[in-house]
Amino acid sequence: MNIAKAHHEFKLKTSKLDSNHNADLPSAFIDDLLYEALLDYIEIFFSGNFAKPYKLGFEVTQQRIDMLSHFVQQIENLSPSNQNAYYLYFRYIYDLSQLKPEYLHFVSGEYITDCGIIQFDIDRHNLNINNSFQKPSRKWNSIIPLMRDNKLIVTAGSNYLPNPNLTYIRKPQRPFLGNYNTLEFTQGDLQSPSNGDNPIDLDINDEYANIVIDLAVQNFSGIFDNNNQVAYIDNKIIKTT
Repeated sequence: MNIAKAHHEFKLKTSKLDSNHNADLPSAFIDDLLYEALLDYIEIFFSGNFAKPYKLGFEVTQQRIDMLSHFVQQIENLSPSNQNAYYLYFRYIYDLSQLKPEYLHFVSGEYITDCGIIQFDIDRHNLNINNSFQKPSRKWNSIIPLMRDNKLIVTAGSNYLPNPNLTYIRKPQRPFLGNYNTLEFTQGDLQSPSNGDNPIDLDINDEYANIVIDLAVQNFSGIFDNNNQVAYIDNKIIKTT
């Protein structure tokens, strides 16, 4: 969504349009609120959990795939950053923090091997090499994946696995209206956006942008304890059922 339009919609819903009656908000402040709302949007529709007490007028499992499709990334032939022997098995480590666009959440993965396709999800595992139902096995296309510190760690019963294909949720771009120096820039990061750089639009499809803006309004209202705004959102937001 066009970032200038997103700012206009946000200020309209918070009654902070430029006037002598209501003080305007700094662009950097709005950009930060919109970015926080983008991250909350992804968390809500990825996990279905409400980490924050948002007022959403529908069941969050509806249309979740469509609502997150903008952030889904697929990468083929992901190379391990490290591999080593582990007991009688072999461990492959993939550093997901190096992915571009930036990694946020794991969705699914697969190895295409000469023994067939091994698809895997991330579960909680306690590797027990004495338990035949848990330990890795090339014969049975069994591997044990786990996630730690943004690293995908796969334990396999073979010293050779092809590079996997990975599907993940990327981080959204941080929005930037374009008329100020970001804090990162003023602190010496010359690669960060600064006054005069091109704007960065709100990183969401137009059909779902109002959800993000409404989440930002709720965050703003919570910061300033504006109960009227919270009540307004409670009666209006995302009525799809």
